[in-house]
Amino acid sequence: MTRHAAQGGSPPPGNGARPDLNDHQGDVGLRRASRVSTGPRSAPPRWLAVLGLAQRAKGLASGRAAALAALHGGQARFVVVATDAPAQLVEQIVNACREQGVPWTRPGSKQELGAATGRTPRSVVAVTDANLAHALAVSLPGTQPPGRPSNGWPKPDSRRGSGPARGQPRGRPGPRTPGR
Repeated sequence: MTRHAAQGGSPPPGNGARPDLNDHQGDVGLRRASRVSTGPRSAPPRWLAVLGLAQRAKGLASGRAAALAALHGGQARFVVVATDAPAQLVEQIVNACREQGVPWTRPGSKQELGAATGRTPRSVVAVTDANLAHALAVSLPGTQPPGRPSNGWPKPDSRRGSGPARGQPRGRPGPRTPGR
């Protein structure tokens, strides 16, 4: 004999669970509906992905102080300034970029720069890696890439083959012996 039958009552509805928990069946459908996706997520713009890659590769100086230090230290290769950055900061960064001959652009907001680098909103970031700076400039419409990096990229006028010139012996010359 169950406890409810012994007390003279009937068991509560819903497999012996408390009745107030079973009364909220309609809410479950609402919770499920809020988790349903509305479609495929669009990929972020390519320049934001390049900034994130630069952050992970430690080729990025983010923030006012770090960007100015990279500019004055000659390490900055490309600078990105937020569209909603304060006017005084923009003037300071642009003047430093012009002095150092570093290209700069203003493609997105502080929120976008911060989200791309995985940090709080940033007004300015400076890319210090030459290859990533080139990739960032190429991914931004209407931006000229900075000068080609000199670390192994083929030059347009270079010829194939790096052997000795005609008439020159191959290999390294042997040791010189005096008196011969």
